[in-house]
Amino acid sequence: MSFMGSITSQITNSMKKKQVLNAFLNKYSYLLDLVCSKLDNDINIATIINIVNSIKKRNPKLIVDLWYANVATKFVDMQITRENFVDKAESFVKVIQGDSYFSESVRDSTQNLFGKFNEYVNEDNPVSIELFEEFQSVVKLSILYHNIE
Repeated sequence: MSFMGSITSQITNSMKKKQVLNAFLNKYSYLLDLVCSKLDNDINIATIINIVNSIKKRNPKLIVDLWYANVATKFVDMQITRENFVDKAESFVKVIQGDSYFSESVRDSTQNLFGKFNEYVNEDNPVSIELFEEFQSVVKLSILYHNIE
């Protein structure tokens, strides 16, 4: 590859990454807002939204990196679908909670959110199509972001 071809390729990939990052951040923010509204504006979600908004201003790549490493890869590995979400949700939360990256307070918040979410989602009231699709989109965008070289 020529020098100019190499530079062009790097710029194109950089632009793709930036577009995917922006799409990820928009979808992630929308997902948090959606979860917050479904859970009656739970304080744990509101706190997470404030933290995410603060990080977005300082280091937006950190959000996609954390999501990819701590959520997306585990979601894919566990082969979670909308149909098996209720059955696998508790295991998924335990896998995330077992991650040493997160502090005890984050693990406690995750458990509290899971309890609240579990009240909302059950076999009689499965996770809504919209909520699951938004979650899945955020997962896919974080994976796409990390696959662009």
